[in-house]
Amino acid sequence: MSFQAIKNYSLKTHTISNMRKREQLKEFTKLGKGDLQRLLKEKQENLRGFRFDLAGGKIKDISLIRETRKSVSRIKTLLNKK
Repeated sequence: MSFQAIKNYSLKTHTISNMRKREQLKEFTKLGKGDLQRLLKEKQENLRGFRFDLAGGKIKDISLIRETRKSVSRIKTLLNKK
């Protein structure tokens, strides 16, 4: 794979990630405070499960942990604003 191909792939995945982040943020802002708190609990439980699965060797895609952690942070930020 050439350097240009790697660079294009990196830019493409980065753009997809930004689009997903913006969509998620719009989705979260539409929710009320109670719904955000419920969603926060769900995401935290998922994160806890992912960590146990990672320690047990059951999970191979570590990016799920990162995305969930970032979602938790976004939700907490929105809750502090409301």
